[in-house]
Amino acid sequence: LVDLRFAKTGLGAYYLGYNFDQCANQLVTPRNGYSQGEIVAMVESYRPALRPVLYAGLGRARANYQAIKSRGDLAVLDLGAVLEPFAPAHRAEVARGFGEFVRNTARQLSGPDPAGIRIDPKVVAALAEGLAANAPNFEHAVEGLATDSEVHLERDTARDIIEQEAIAAQLPPALQAHFARGWGTVLGRTARRGIPADLAALRGAIERVPRELRLAFFDGFGAGLGDRPGLDRPTPDLRSVLPEDAPIAAIEAARMRRAAAIGIDPGDAVDNE
Repeated sequence: LVDLRFAKTGLGAYYLGYNFDQCANQLVTPRNGYSQGEIVAMVESYRPALRPVLYAGLGRARANYQAIKSRGDLAVLDLGAVLEPFAPAHRAEVARGFGEFVRNTARQLSGPDPAGIRIDPKVVAALAEGLAANAPNFEHAVEGLATDSEVHLERDTARDIIEQEAIAAQLPPALQAHFARGWGTVLGRTARRGIPADLAALRGAIERVPRELRLAFFDGFGAGLGDRPGLDRPTPDLRSVLPEDAPIAAIEAARMRRAAAIGIDPGDAVDNE
């Protein structure tokens, strides 16, 4: 992806990794007529590290079709109905994709902001409350609220941090830990790609995480470090990013769990020695 504004040079013309939005869209569009079994079989034909991204994309696309059928009535969005056709092992990722759709819808409903912020945190909070605590996998859908389905560009990192912190401040207390874990996952993925300008911006964001949410945040951060399909470079040295009191052992354990769960070699240890 090329930054045609040339505001920052020397960052490279592309980002390593994959963007599966269009792939997921094509799997669920009625024009192609795939059955649920055929959809799952095609997702499972990918290597394990890529399947979670596709399942999340399916959750986002299925939520989008619910909204289309209801002519934009978001009150009828039904997380349980989106999850029901999927095996329990895949529902967490599908629910995260559902949350991504809710976030993107909130951005579309938000008015213009003179500071350039694309999303009204009060709109996100209002939609998030619709993810009732008794809905299946609601906690994973709330994690998904922290993820934008657009490709994350380095030039937008500072703006995205402002947006995320504003959303977190508006969420009901019962949802904040789940959102913190999702936010940690997003920042872990961002750190893993190793762009120096990203790393410089992350330190302040991590230090501002409320102490009562740090456990959930760092669990997500570790998962994000282990969740970069297609990114073969080693995990960067994170001493410049993490505060001195960061729970390195817990972050590494979360990274190892996530990497092992999605089929990435977990031997790429975080180098903080």
